[in-house]
Amino acid sequence: MTRAGFVLAVMLLSAVAPCAASACISTPEQKAEKFAAADKDGDGVLSLREYSAQSTLGGISAEQERALFDTADTDDSGGLSPAEFFAQLPQQRC
Repeated sequence: MTRAGFVLAVMLLSAVAPCAASACISTPEQKAEKFAAADKDGDGVLSLREYSAQSTLGGISAEQERALFDTADTDDSGGLSPAEFFAQLPQQRC
């Protein structure tokens, strides 16, 4: 999946399931809390398992979720850094 395809997929999925105001993540503190909560082993990166567990993109297959993860993993490290994780989220207006 190309980066443009990834962005389009996330935008389409977001249109189907918009972010609730209570789930809005906009401040650096909220982002740090969201990432820390998802990073169950505390190693500073999200594995595919951790990414999948926190995902709110219901209705997609495991293969589609893996493709989104792989596209977000821009340095091909096998895990998502905080920057990679938040870059793949749609911009939220809260």
